[in-house]
Amino acid sequence: MRNHNHFTSLIIVFAVFATVMTAVLFTKEHKVQTTTIYLPLQPHPDEDEFSKERFIEMLQSMNIRHWDLVYAQAYLETGGFKSDIFLQNNNLFGMKVAGSRPTTAMYEDRGHAMYVDWRSSVVDFAMYYSKYLSRYVSRSSYLNYLGDNYAEDKNYVRKLLKIKV
Repeated sequence: MRNHNHFTSLIIVFAVFATVMTAVLFTKEHKVQTTTIYLPLQPHPDEDEFSKERFIEMLQSMNIRHWDLVYAQAYLETGGFKSDIFLQNNNLFGMKVAGSRPTTAMYEDRGHAMYVDWRSSVVDFAMYYSKYLSRYVSRSSYLNYLGDNYAEDKNYVRKLLKIKV
């Protein structure tokens, strides 16, 4: 029953996302318009507690390519899942509130997105990943992107590769 509720929520989020994006892309003037659309998910009381295993399971169930690197990113961004931004904002990736795509963030707190639960953070990252990162199909192209464009730390990729899942 728990997985059914979780997957139902995910299906609803992606259905809303697809509907909104279709409406945005095919406006009367055929111009792309950007608006922040908040899609908060309801917390799942039985599944709401974070664990490494649940996080990995969710990344894999969402078919996120290079899920082990994404896990390592979250681990690094949260200081081993101990940062205040993670513990208080349920933000696994240090995400900011999206300005030009739908988001599951509720609002901004201390310059970062705040989520109803950690799963909403993963869904938001998946939407970000889908829009901006899915073109990096190979592992090396994804790592190159992270090293060249994403990371502020020149040793970011080396640090990622040291994290064992």
